[in-house]
Amino acid sequence: MIQHVTPDTHRLIYRTPRKVRGFILPFTMLLSTLILIMTMTGANILSKQLFFSKMYKQSQLAYYVADDALACAMTIDDTYVGSAGYGFFPGATSVPPLEYMDDILDEVNTERIAESKSVITLNDIKCAQVAIFSTEATGFQVAQEPYIYEGTNGQEIGNTSTFTMKINIGGDTTRCAKVTVNKTQTFRQIISQGYASCGSSNESIERAVINTTVVE
Repeated sequence: MIQHVTPDTHRLIYRTPRKVRGFILPFTMLLSTLILIMTMTGANILSKQLFFSKMYKQSQLAYYVADDALACAMTIDDTYVGSAGYGFFPGATSVPPLEYMDDILDEVNTERIAESKSVITLNDIKCAQVAIFSTEATGFQVAQEPYIYEGTNGQEIGNTSTFTMKINIGGDTTRCAKVTVNKTQTFRQIISQGYASCGSSNESIERAVINTTVVE
């Protein structure tokens, strides 16, 4: 006699051990947390890299503007020189500043006329198409308080001149610089502060360059 075995007799039921089932959820949460941390860390690093890259670029722009403005002031002071050998920016308080510049300009024009060149005025002295000595264009002024220089030969009294200029670097993009000229008969210090943008100086990166000349 043949005995038939029903399929249920050999049915095997597999159950996940309770310990394994209890481990899956914490492991999944841990893995998700690690992935989230790694993602946030990567995003933070990328954000910092972009920030410092922008800062570096803006810093370069500010430096270039400062350097150009410094070169501008030096060129003017070394080009327009009176018969006594002093540059154009006022450096002695014995003569009123505007009178001092007018006197040098008269001497320069005398030489230009002798060379059959046209006469120039204060507004003709420009850098980057900006009339440096135009109050409306640059706010040029000479401080009322004298500049005092403690030199090797004793104390010298001179003047401090300041102006601000905008430099167009192409299209509608401009950069700004503030220039300060401290000057006596034997001492000249030019401080040029360049800004990456022409807004408030508090909102822009600033770089400064300084040139000092002493005549012994």
